[in-house]
Amino acid sequence: MRRMIFILIFCFSLFDCKGNKLSQTPSDAFEDFTPALAYVQITKELVLYLDGIAVPFAWWSAGGVCVESDENGCFILTADHFCQSNPEDLFGPESEFEDNGVEVEYKFSFSGMNLVGETGNGWVVSQDPNVDLCLIWLEGNFDQEVYAIANEEKINLFAELFNWGAPRGFFRTFPSFGLLLFEGYWGGWCDDFCQLPNNLNGNNFFMHSIPTSPGQSGSAIYLNEKLFGLQVASNSSVNSFGISVRPSIINNFLLANNIVKPYL
Repeated sequence: MRRMIFILIFCFSLFDCKGNKLSQTPSDAFEDFTPALAYVQITKELVLYLDGIAVPFAWWSAGGVCVESDENGCFILTADHFCQSNPEDLFGPESEFEDNGVEVEYKFSFSGMNLVGETGNGWVVSQDPNVDLCLIWLEGNFDQEVYAIANEEKINLFAELFNWGAPRGFFRTFPSFGLLLFEGYWGGWCDDFCQLPNNLNGNNFFMHSIPTSPGQSGSAIYLNEKLFGLQVASNSSVNSFGISVRPSIINNFLLANNIVKPYL
């Protein structure tokens, strides 16, 4: 069987409308839910402290989706490779600053913004690198949340999927509106067909034909209005060939973090 090599959708990096609270009944919740309003653009910033002097160094962006909210903020589901915050990944075991005798400290911080301009600071509360999922608590008024997760056992062949995303950090709030809608089709479960990076198990992922670019990591994939997946990787040589975490894996990850959603 032909094997294809996939690469992580590394989050775009740089160096120098609001919905109502969801109803509790299924029909009202689906009627009220607007997927674009559950999208959150997450930013990770790295500041270096060189001999105590703060030096902004870099920032990265990725997509995320609000999965459970209250009056204080929301739990945002995103890709774990975005949440990773190990300075050695950037500088190696010893940085050039330390080689020159400079005392250096590293501080990563997270913040987020939704389509209507609500902003807040956040921090990582749970990670599972084996399935590339991460949960961030984000302070602020993020009250449009995913209502349900699609039951993968009910998926039809070549089902149509859609994804709100911000490739390469292209994101603006309302009324400028910089958020793109992508459409594609479910292409089957990966199983042993997808050769994924970082020894990720293909059984936890599925293929789709939604155009996928850097910066879309962590953005939600929907089957109708139900959460069906999360963008995590793309094919290195084939256009419009992406990889997403499958619904059952997302459901299990959320349950492990005491977040319960209808699995419909």
